Amino acid sequence: MARDHFWDLLINLSRGDGVTIFVTTHYMNEASRCDRVALMSMGRVLACDAPKELIRMRNSSTLEEAFIAYIKDDIAENKINEMDDEKQTIPFMMKSDRLKKHGRYFDVNRLAALARREAIELFRDPIRLITSFIISPFLLIVFGFGISTDIENIKYSVLDNDQKMLSRDYLNNFSGSRYFSRQKPIQSHFEIDKGFQSGKFNMVIEIPPGFEKDMKRGQRPSVGFWIDGTMPFRAETNKNYAEAVHQTYLMSLADRSPVRMESSSTHVQPRYWYNPLLRSKYSIVPGLLAVVLMLVPAMLTAIGVVREKELGSITNFYSSPMTRLEFLWGKQIPYIVITLITFIILLVVIKFLFHIPFRGSFSALIVGTVLYIITSTGIGLLISTFTRTQIASLVAAFALTLVPSFEFSGLISPASSLVGGAEVFSRIFPARYFVNISVGTFTKAIGFPELAWNFVFLIVAYITIQTLTVLLLKKQEI
Repeated sequence: MARDHFWDLLINLSRGDGVTIFVTTHYMNEASRCDRVALMSMGRVLACDAPKELIRMRNSSTLEEAFIAYIKDDIAENKINEMDDEKQTIPFMMKSDRLKKHGRYFDVNRLAALARREAIELFRDPIRLITSFIISPFLLIVFGFGISTDIENIKYSVLDNDQKMLSRDYLNNFSGSRYFSRQKPIQSHFEIDKGFQSGKFNMVIEIPPGFEKDMKRGQRPSVGFWIDGTMPFRAETNKNYAEAVHQTYLMSLADRSPVRMESSSTHVQPRYWYNPLLRSKYSIVPGLLAVVLMLVPAMLTAIGVVREKELGSITNFYSSPMTRLEFLWGKQIPYIVITLITFIILLVVIKFLFHIPFRGSFSALIVGTVLYIITSTGIGLLISTFTRTQIASLVAAFALTLVPSFEFSGLISPASSLVGGAEVFSRIFPARYFVNISVGTFTKAIGFPELAWNFVFLIVAYITIQTLTVLLLKKQEI
C-alpha cells in the first residue's frame, strides 16, 4: 500500500504538475505506469519506448514478458550460449570483461574517477577554489611581517647624574645605534616607574655621579641599566644589546686614552655564518612554510571529506566497490596539486616581498615539500575520520596543526630546548623536520646529504598517518 501511494504521488506530480521524474525499478508492474521505459541488461539499453509500444513490438501480453524476450535476444546476439538456466534468467549476475579487469583491492580507474570528480567539485565552487590559493600567501605575509625576534628602536631615557663630557660621549654611543631610540631625559628615580607604566620607554641608563672623574683615574664606574622586565625575553635582549654597546665604548676608550685603563686580557670577536646581520626573517619566513603548508592543506582536505558527510554524498562511497585507500587518495590528490601550485606562489612572495635569497638545493626543497604536503593532507584525512561537521573539522585542523607547528617545530625557540612530553611530541610532529629542510636550503645552502634523515622521517610519518586513517575510516555508517 505504501508503494502504491508513493506511485500515485509521482503520477500526480508528473501528469498533474508537469514535473519530469526519472525512476529506476526492478518491478515491471511499476515500470508499466511510466510514460516511457528504457529496458537495460548488463549496462546496455535493450529498448526504449512507451510500455504499451514495447509490449506490442514483442507480441507479448505483459511488459515482463517483453523484457524477457529482449533479454533472450541480447544473450543470443552476444553468443552467451554456455550459461546455465539461472544465469540466462538473471544475466546481470555475470561479470563483464571490464569488471574482471578491475582490481578487487585497488583500481587505478576508480581512483582517477574519484580524483577527477573531486577536482570538478572544486572548480564548481569558485569561492573555495580561490580561497585555497589566497589563504596560504595571506598567512605567510601576515606571519612574516608580524613575527620577528629582532628588537630594534628600543626606547630608552637617560638619568645623567654627572653631566660631564665623558658621560655625554658615553650616551652618544647608544643614540647612534640602530637598536636604540632616545627619549626625553628624566631627572629622578620617581620618573623611572612612571615612564615604565606609561610605556614612554623600556630602559633607563643611569650615569652615576663622578663618572668622568672615575674614568680618568682608570677605574670602571658602575652604570645602571633599568630595564622593564614585564616580558623576560625582550628584557634579556635589551640587556644584551646595552651590554654590547657598553663594552664597545670601553674598548674604544681604552684604545684612544693615554692613561692605562683596566681591560680584560682577552677579547671575543663573534663572526656569524649564514646570517651576518642576525636578521630573524632569514629563518622565520622560510620556517613559516612549515606552518602554512601544514595548516591550510590539512584544513581543506578535512573539510572536503566532511562536506560529503554533511551533504550525504558519502553514501556513494559506502555503496560502491571502492576501497578505503582509493577513496582517501582520490580525495587527497586534487588538494596536493593545489597546494603545490600554492607553494610556487609562496616562493615568489618570499623572494620578491621579503627579499630572502635561496642558497641551497632546490631539488631537495621540492622533494621535501612534496613529502610534507602529502603528510599534511594525510593529517586532514585523519581529522575527517572523527569529525562530522565542517566547523568541527576546521577547529580540529587549527588545534592539531597550527599550535604544534609554532610551538614544537623549532621555529620560534630551539627544539632541543624542549623537555618531557613537549620534546616527545616535537620528535614525532612532521613540522620540525620540514623546518630543517626549508631553513636549511634557504639559509644554510645545504642539500640531500645533510637532510637525508628529515626525508626519511617524513616518509615514515606519512605511512603511519595513512595507516591510521585507513583503519579509522568507516565503510558504512553505524
